[in-house]
Amino acid sequence: MTGARVSVHQDKVFFKVFIGVLAGLALFTFAIAILANMFSPDGEGARDPLVQMQLEERLMPVGKSRIAQ
Repeated sequence: MTGARVSVHQDKVFFKVFIGVLAGLALFTFAIAILANMFSPDGEGARDPLVQMQLEERLMPVGKSRIAQ
């Protein structure tokens, strides 16, 4: 088992690469979140009466929506 030892230098290199990959993934995640926020609609659909009526109908309890009025 003389060849199975890992040097301190190899540990440092691995740690730097590992931290770099994690930092890159974190930055990528934040960039995607910021872009999604920039390109998402402003929520103006909620002001539309037809959309509001459909939303209220979807949120209605199941038993109430199945009963004829």
